[in-house]
Amino acid sequence: MPKVLLRTILGTVSGLILLVGLMGPGQPDDPPHRTGLVPLSAEELAQVLSTRPQVTRVHLNWLGLERVNKVRTRKGLPPLDPASARSLGRELESVVGGRAADAQILDEAAAMAADLPVAVDNSRLKYFPPIRDQGPLGSCAAFAATY
Repeated sequence: MPKVLLRTILGTVSGLILLVGLMGPGQPDDPPHRTGLVPLSAEELAQVLSTRPQVTRVHLNWLGLERVNKVRTRKGLPPLDPASARSLGRELESVVGGRAADAQILDEAAAMAADLPVAVDNSRLKYFPPIRDQGPLGSCAAFAATY
């Protein structure tokens, strides 16, 4: 009798687990990942586009130029002119309520993209903060936002 009871319990539990697994976590029409982001209305989007800066071009700073030139050297290409590097904080060009980048700028950006490194390790830079223990505070968001 105990073996029959044990088999019955195990069968019931297995069946319930299978049934719950087949039902899934939510309704099929639910989006898989909710972000909490409320979509902008057409009026709000128009206001953002007319009042907020839009990036039209990104230039290299000294660190980017150094990294691109390493890739170009490995490819056997001449290095880019150091005078083309922008100072830190001056790498972006933007417009407010203007038009997007023209085709010539997009073509230059596409050509430059071929010389970008595949990966970089910023942890070796002096600007990268040391890894610290947050302890029991759970302050990972504050650490990420600050650093």
